Amino acid sequence: MSEKPKSILERGLQFWFTDQDAIHVRAFEVVITFCMIYYFSFFLLTPRYWLTEVGHHVSERATLSHYLPPPVLVPESWVWFVVPAFYACTIAYPSGYARRILAWLLFSLAVYIQAMDQPSSFTINRMFIISFLILALQPPNREEGGKKWIEGWVPRFFQATLVLQYSTAGVCKMVSGDWLVSPIKKALSGDFTDFWETAANNPLYLINIVEPDTVWSQSQGHYKNIFSAYAVNYMPLPLWWCLAAATMIFETGAIFLFTWKKTRVPIVIFGVVFHLGIAILMKDLIFFSVQMITAYVFFVPSSWLHTLRDKLPAPFDRLLR
Repeated sequence: MSEKPKSILERGLQFWFTDQDAIHVRAFEVVITFCMIYYFSFFLLTPRYWLTEVGHHVSERATLSHYLPPPVLVPESWVWFVVPAFYACTIAYPSGYARRILAWLLFSLAVYIQAMDQPSSFTINRMFIISFLILALQPPNREEGGKKWIEGWVPRFFQATLVLQYSTAGVCKMVSGDWLVSPIKKALSGDFTDFWETAANNPLYLINIVEPDTVWSQSQGHYKNIFSAYAVNYMPLPLWWCLAAATMIFETGAIFLFTWKKTRVPIVIFGVVFHLGIAILMKDLIFFSVQMITAYVFFVPSSWLHTLRDKLPAPFDRLLR
């Protein structure tokens, strides 16, 4: 007797809650913590100015109503205790010590930083808040067949978050950005007047689809560094078009490229190269790039992570146990 076909609801629940190999979550705990160390260390080069009244901080009166109220700042005499304590916790957590307690502690730290340093606490710090909250809430692992398993919603949450970040970025570029050539952008909103006129008079322009100078212009101004300063002057415009086109395909197609098994590994490799390009061409966005790459561990085969763990010498192998 044939099995009754599963309903869409049953398939959805199975997708979200079927147990998954816990090594992906364990690997993410490690890389997201090292990402936090890397990002916070940039500010901890001058800890007194960042954490205490010595530096500039937004007052409660100047804080918008939808922001957290500014918390009490770290006393200046505590700085040389607080900084080593931060590094001690962020080394102990990926090492596997008191994982749940330290996850809650790092979540609380990210919330504190969000309130304390509002001008600097943008997406990167907010993603730390979300990441450590989910890691603190994760259920205990289940051991079976010599492997550790975790409820599927934990890795699925991080997978969905990454795909949504890319997909929404791609849609925003199409709808409200200056990435698409104007006639195509207007056509997407229902106005085909310019599209047909351009198709009749200058059809080659429509073939571009994306504006060739978008990435070129965005690599200047606030984000310009020594590498982009050279590139904007000497890199041929067709290469800038390739960067823009690749970005649009990567982001708008993320929901397909990251979920289809045949494209998953190639797109992870492309994504690493993509973010390295962002880090090289745009000042300070290396922190953003590193944080986005951390979620890629949820898209690589678990066998890769098990092989890596088995090849790590003691005591480093405990990072993935």
